[in-house]
Amino acid sequence: EAEFTGMPKWLPSQRVSVDYSSSSKTGLARITLDFNLLNFKTMSGIARMNTVNSMEVTKAMGNKELGITIFGPTFGRKGSIKKVQGRHAAIRLLVELSVIQMIGKDLILPYWRLLGEDNEPDPVVIEALQKRYYRLSEYERNIMAQEWLFLHGYHVELNGTIDDLTMAALHKFNPELDNARTISVETFIDLYTTIPIDQKTLGLRHQLNQMMLPAETATQPAIPNPRAAAQRATQRAAAARQTAQRQQSVSRPAPAPSQRQVAAAPQTASSAPAPAQQQQAARQIPSEAQQQKAAPVKRHRGIGRLLDDDEW
Repeated sequence: EAEFTGMPKWLPSQRVSVDYSSSSKTGLARITLDFNLLNFKTMSGIARMNTVNSMEVTKAMGNKELGITIFGPTFGRKGSIKKVQGRHAAIRLLVELSVIQMIGKDLILPYWRLLGEDNEPDPVVIEALQKRYYRLSEYERNIMAQEWLFLHGYHVELNGTIDDLTMAALHKFNPELDNARTISVETFIDLYTTIPIDQKTLGLRHQLNQMMLPAETATQPAIPNPRAAAQRATQRAAAARQTAQRQQSVSRPAPAPSQRQVAAAPQTASSAPAPAQQQQAARQIPSEAQQQKAAPVKRHRGIGRLLDDDEW
C-alpha cells in the first residue's frame, strides 16, 4: 500500500493498496481391500488364494484472492477450487481387480494379461503350472501342448506324440528351441501363458471342444444347460436299469416243469416263443460289457476352462 499527500479532501482515503492471497490444502487417503477365497463346505480359507490391493486417492482445495483499493473504493476477485478423486470408483476398480486375481489363481489362468502389457506373471500361477507339468505323463503333456499349438493357429494333429508336424509348429512358435522331441517345462508354460486373447482364438477353442466331445453329445451347444444335463443323466440311468432288468429276465433259467405243466404242454406250445426268437431277443439287448465299451472316454481336465453362466 502507499499513501499520497496533497490529494483533495473529499476523497474517502488517500491510500492506494493491492492485496493478493493464495492458500491450498491437500489430503491423501489410502484404500486397501483384502480378499480371501473360502471353502463353503468347511468355511475355511484356501491356502494362497488371497489378494491385497491398495489405491491412493487425493483431496485438494485451493483459494486465491486479489483486491485493489484506490483512495477508498475496493474491487477485486476471489475464487476457490476443490478437487476430490472418486472413492467409489476406486473401490469398484479394486473389487474388479481382486475378483480377476482370485479367479485367475484358482483356475490357473494367466489373468495378468488382462491388466496390461507391463504386468509381471503371478508366481502362484507359475508354480501351479510347474506342479501340473510334473504330475502329467509324457502323453498328456504332448496332448496339451498340441491343443495349445492349435489355439495359437498351428494346425497339428492331436495324437500325443511329437511328430514332424508338431516339431515344425514348435520351431515356428519359438525358433530357439532345440530338436529334442520333448516338451520342457519352460515351453509348456510359455505355450499356455501366451495363447492369444481374441475372437479367432475363441472360435478355435469351440472347434477344439467339438472335436473332443463324444459322438452322442456332438450336437449339443458349447455351454451346456445344467438342468438339461441332469435330466438326460436321469433318463440314461432309468434306461440302464430297465435294460439290466430285461437282461436278468432273459438270462434267468426256467423253473422245472411240474406234472400238470407237462400234461398241458401240448395245448400251450403254440403260445411259447421259439428258441430262435429268444436268441434274437437276446442279441437285441446289449450286454453290460458292451455298454461299458461303448461309453465315451472322458477327456482329461486341462488347465483353464471357460466358465458357464451358472458358475459366474
